[in-house]
Amino acid sequence: MDWAIITDAVAAVLFAAIPLHLVWLLFRRERRPVGPGLVLLTALGLVLWTISLYAWFVEPRLLKVRIQPVILGQEGHGLRLAVVSDLHLGGFRDAVWLDRVVDRLNSLEADAVIILGDVVERESGMRMLEPLRRLESGQGAYAVLGRSDYETGAVTVRRSIESYGVEVLTNEPVFLSADDRQLRLIGIDDIYHGDPDWIAAFADGPPADITVLAAHNPGAAPVGEIRDVDLAVCGYTHGGQLHLPFLGPFHVPASAIGPGFYRGLYEFGPMSLFITTGAGEDRLRGRLLVPPEVVLLDISW
Repeated sequence: MDWAIITDAVAAVLFAAIPLHLVWLLFRRERRPVGPGLVLLTALGLVLWTISLYAWFVEPRLLKVRIQPVILGQEGHGLRLAVVSDLHLGGFRDAVWLDRVVDRLNSLEADAVIILGDVVERESGMRMLEPLRRLESGQGAYAVLGRSDYETGAVTVRRSIESYGVEVLTNEPVFLSADDRQLRLIGIDDIYHGDPDWIAAFADGPPADITVLAAHNPGAAPVGEIRDVDLAVCGYTHGGQLHLPFLGPFHVPASAIGPGFYRGLYEFGPMSLFITTGAGEDRLRGRLLVPPEVVLLDISW
């Protein structure tokens, strides 16, 4: 049985217990008075139940499209890069979800697509990659690998992804065209679980006007800044996955640049850094105020 089905079934039973308890309280109240403390506790429990129900069953099934302008200059050149990360196929996500993600990416009509790692969660996820074959873009679809890809088996994950027409970039560049200008897209291997080779990645090639670094973990940003990258795009953080009102993200995975960088567009020294919240979940099924997303980076320079 699918892991997501099991966890959802267990959660459904647990969530059903609270309204049943409320029914019992109403029945009990007819027999003897219920104190205000118990009423308040029950009301608080109902609020938490509603929030938890939304976070577990509703928000993870949303798929937001974020249009993010990235201004790197004023010369009037531009390129549209579609981004998705952290699919975690084989965990809580399956081929049906990936099919929906691909439809949304195709609707963006981007010049290129980049998948920012943690594509599969376990070996079963490699059997769910078929929808990648339908990806459409003017200048190709690319990917980098992340932690869960390495834990599953980097060599087999790479082969599986590339068998569906997506090129996995491992310490290497590709060059994308915008009119008569060149954008260099560099894919770096995962900085903690892979073998990042910065020298090979930035080896001499055709001259480019703009350099974009694709990395799973935003901890790669400091090296990118040193090497004069214009824009780094990363995943990994899930945006905190659970964003508590007035308190911020429940948990941001550790990275070399600290917990203050977890979603959206940042200035990182002279470089721009964009971190997507991803389109899947890891370890915990729920999302709260951080819906799954695909992103269109509208890059201009």
